[in-house]
Amino acid sequence: MVTDDIYQLISEHQIAAAVKLLGEQMQSHVRIPVEQRDRYHSAKRILETMLQYLESPIQDPELETNYSYLLRTLYEVTDALRDTEWLAQSPQYEKQSKYYSLLLDNGGLSMVVEQLTLQSNLATVDRPRYDELVTRLSMGLLYTQEWSDEISSSLDQLDDYVQQAALTAVTLSLLRSWHWGKLCWLLAKLMKTQGEQTMVRIRTVVGVLLVGELYSSRLALYEEQLPYTLQQIGEAITLEEYDMVWSHRLRMKYTPQVVEYVQKLFGRFNSPEFQQRFQEIISSTGDSEGPATFESVFGDEEELLPLVDDVQDGYEALKRLVARGFDVNAFATSSLLQGPFFDNEAHWLIPFDLQHSSLGAVMAQFSNEYQLGEDQIMTLLRESIFQQVDIDFYGSIFRISQLPGQVLQGISQGVLAMENVINRTPYLRPQERRLLAAEDYTKALQGYICQLARIYSFIGAKVAAETPFEIRFGKLNPFAQKQTEELYDKHLDLLRAYCVQTKEYAGEQAAIQFQLGRTSEPEARAQLMYRLAQTYYEEEKYMQAYFVMQQIPPQLLSGETSPLFIAQILYRMEQPGLAIALLEQVRQHAEPAKPSLAILRLLGVLYVKLRLYDKALPLLLQCEFEDEHPDTLYPLIAWCLMMAQRWDEAKAYASRSVTSYDQLDKDSLELQYKEFTPLLPALFTLIGGDLQGTLQALGKLLATADEHQQKRLISVYGECMYDLQQLGVPSHLLELIQTWLHQRINTF
Repeated sequence: MVTDDIYQLISEHQIAAAVKLLGEQMQSHVRIPVEQRDRYHSAKRILETMLQYLESPIQDPELETNYSYLLRTLYEVTDALRDTEWLAQSPQYEKQSKYYSLLLDNGGLSMVVEQLTLQSNLATVDRPRYDELVTRLSMGLLYTQEWSDEISSSLDQLDDYVQQAALTAVTLSLLRSWHWGKLCWLLAKLMKTQGEQTMVRIRTVVGVLLVGELYSSRLALYEEQLPYTLQQIGEAITLEEYDMVWSHRLRMKYTPQVVEYVQKLFGRFNSPEFQQRFQEIISSTGDSEGPATFESVFGDEEELLPLVDDVQDGYEALKRLVARGFDVNAFATSSLLQGPFFDNEAHWLIPFDLQHSSLGAVMAQFSNEYQLGEDQIMTLLRESIFQQVDIDFYGSIFRISQLPGQVLQGISQGVLAMENVINRTPYLRPQERRLLAAEDYTKALQGYICQLARIYSFIGAKVAAETPFEIRFGKLNPFAQKQTEELYDKHLDLLRAYCVQTKEYAGEQAAIQFQLGRTSEPEARAQLMYRLAQTYYEEEKYMQAYFVMQQIPPQLLSGETSPLFIAQILYRMEQPGLAIALLEQVRQHAEPAKPSLAILRLLGVLYVKLRLYDKALPLLLQCEFEDEHPDTLYPLIAWCLMMAQRWDEAKAYASRSVTSYDQLDKDSLELQYKEFTPLLPALFTLIGGDLQGTLQALGKLLATADEHQQKRLISVYGECMYDLQQLGVPSHLLELIQTWLHQRINTF
């Protein structure tokens, strides 16, 4: 959607371009409220005034305050535009939004919450009424903007069942559009559940992390108004919780591969032989002292022994996939989640409850005809479903109730026999607040992530929210920065392993086999594979190149060819930290008297990339004396010295001429810093506090550059902004200068 582009422009500080695009879109959307149109025009005038003041010797004392107000206004006006986009693209969302807005007009959400609060026993005495109120509450939170302090405080008084539904509704609502009140309630809930391991806590943590990631560029503007600091919020999320949420989301990306695997695994189970034997299992289970085993059924039939092995191996394989967090249930959900119950999106938000009014007839049938109570039903469901996914439980119980009576009778006998030999946990209603053991907490969190995956797969058009399964690598979550940094390497290894294990690169594997078939000599085979990896690298298929390099024994390539090339690949994958770790390992194992210049040079550049200037500087200075093209390192050395506030030395290196860029390999990382050379004098002027001199210097650079060079110059300036802020230049001033640069070359 166009609003995605506007949000991106604002987050990248291209404010003038964002204002222009927003204005164009508002002209074409008649549904934008007049109030938001007025706010847009006000923001546009503010921007024009600030840019005028920027070039004036008289500075605006309210510049920072006005700039923050400008950004918040642009975000909020874009939010209004975003809602019109959803209405236009999702008729289902528009219908539901209008319906629940009208429905709630008579008393609104406050009345719904009040009724649930005052009638705490409603779930027991009048379950249909209770479910109706939960539906109205969930859908009101999901589809309307209604909110108040009264609603916020009253929600905390409701039972766990209702709170879980409300938390999911609020999360989905926030993933669709920004809402200050809902965000604050979600954060407050996080702090109140700190130290707990409950289902409410799970939905809270997941919601906070997903919302924080989506609004990472925006939250800093509201930090002073937030009820808690970003640090406090981050400390309320444990390392384990963040790891589980991130990892399980990653695993959901591989659901299609898992589905394909499971389908192949069970392909033979549809054979007539298996179906016949399966019926024998069902019918014999109730007659035996204990549950029948596959061995007892298949063991006498020699020709079916391979099938037995498939069943056993398949079951063990599924258990391993489940233990690692993959969604093995997904292959069956398309057929399970059908029918009137699933047409109501409110049912996708609630926890699973055997006493839900929609299950009344089903539970009566199980009890009266097959002597299956709640404990037995949960035993059956837990044995037939690998993950604790609430919506899958609902789907399974409806599907089981539709089986032929003979089959149901056999299942009943099997479950009762199973309970005689296995100790089962009694069924506990979700309304009952309870702490979970560590293992159960992990499983329940995994199940909730799967639940969200189901929502976006089946009813995504209805809820009209941003999918939480597009993981943004390299982007720190503002609510969990420390956790992100500590687990980043682990998560990258996880990603790389899954790419290989799920055969995402089957084409690359085939290419490898083709190359290897051309010769039997190990060294020659290694060179062929190396050239294949280079081909992928040149095509910007970096993960494929990495995959191929991992198949080559490093000793078969000359010198440090392998680690240097792999480090470059990792860098292109936007993983400089891992590239450094690899090179440091090589450096440590090298002979102390003969350090590798290539290793040191690449390490120095990578440390600059990560802004670890104290580590970069000694490496770059060493290379300066030994390298045949030391002048290409001068801009990097100047920058490191500047960040160390060694001003005279920095200016001296910045003034040295650089003539050897054309001697470098086209993939040399130093080339990325070529544009820093002409920019450095202007930046020194800015650090010195001379704004007018800075603008004059930047203006001259733009005037002497072609269109491509102008855009690259602005891009390089953008990369410098973080460092300049560390040296004391105000962030709002840096961003306004960037907007001024864009204005000068008319890129908006």
